[in-house]
Amino acid sequence: MIRLVVARYNEDLGWLKDVPDGWEVAVYNKGADVAVGRHSVVGRPNVGREAETFCHHNASVPPAEWNVFLQGNPFDHWNDPLCCAQRIIARGDRVGWLGYHFDTAWNVPPHTLPALDFPTVWSDVGMEGICPTRLSFPAGAQMVVHGSVIERRHRAWWQRAAEVAATEDWRVAHAFERMWPCIYR
Repeated sequence: MIRLVVARYNEDLGWLKDVPDGWEVAVYNKGADVAVGRHSVVGRPNVGREAETFCHHNASVPPAEWNVFLQGNPFDHWNDPLCCAQRIIARGDRVGWLGYHFDTAWNVPPHTLPALDFPTVWSDVGMEGICPTRLSFPAGAQMVVHGSVIERRHRAWWQRAAEVAATEDWRVAHAFERMWPCIYR
């Protein structure tokens, strides 16, 4: 089974009509009420951006075989995320990124790792090993993840990550954006 998890604020979700048949869709809504046809909508508090949404989902719902995580408007970060997700799944990649790739060496304040207080977020979430000082990451925290990769971390870990992400401090969501490749190693 393939599950699409959408973190929405107030974006237009008309693009969901293009979701392939057979995909399960879960929309986590942090904005105004929205109806999305046959797809489920779960209300969430408007904190933590997509980081809180995706961590909350992983803590609350057993993973599908394939999990596609997208923002409400995924096209700011990738022009055809649904087609790209299908290719990643067809290849059998355990993790695939659905966003333009960046390197933290290219970031300028306020988006540098120190300015994002990245080492604190790394520690608070309970990441293993030495906190990296440079990372390559996909813009928008959009990804395809096999369920077995999500299950490498216990639900308690995902719950703690969701609690760390549940803040109005935008820097934490940006720190998570850079951390996802490490989370899903």
